[in-house]
Amino acid sequence: MKILKTSLLFLFASFAMHAQDLKKEEVPANLISSFEKEFTNVSDVEWEKDMDNYKVEFDLDRQEQEVWYAPNGKEVKREVEIMSSQLPNSILSTLKNKFASFEIEDIEMTTINNEVTYEVEVENSNKEMVLTLDKNGKVLSERLD
Repeated sequence: MKILKTSLLFLFASFAMHAQDLKKEEVPANLISSFEKEFTNVSDVEWEKDMDNYKVEFDLDRQEQEVWYAPNGKEVKREVEIMSSQLPNSILSTLKNKFASFEIEDIEMTTINNEVTYEVEVENSNKEMVLTLDKNGKVLSERLD
């Protein structure tokens, strides 16, 4: 029992160290400046320290977005929740041809170093999957959810 308690303590501590919520005053000024220069009229802004980077979650035009910044203020990664109507036709075609029995549940568009991928959560009566596709509709990965 003692080992179980110790294991759980380490597990929770590792989660706490992985991402830490921050108040705006705790975020470096250059990151606030980079963020506010690019994004206006946002709501529900929340900052976190995520390993070596800083992540900001916010809503813009009723879309949930997350942006990661390096300490120098450079954007490292961006995730935007989008609607299926915003998917490129190539991805819609792949979904229709290869995953016709599935319904789309959730979509995130991820940009890293100007490379865009789409993470599409799909499900049918038998299983739930997460698909990662490139802009041309090529399936990069499939995993059960």
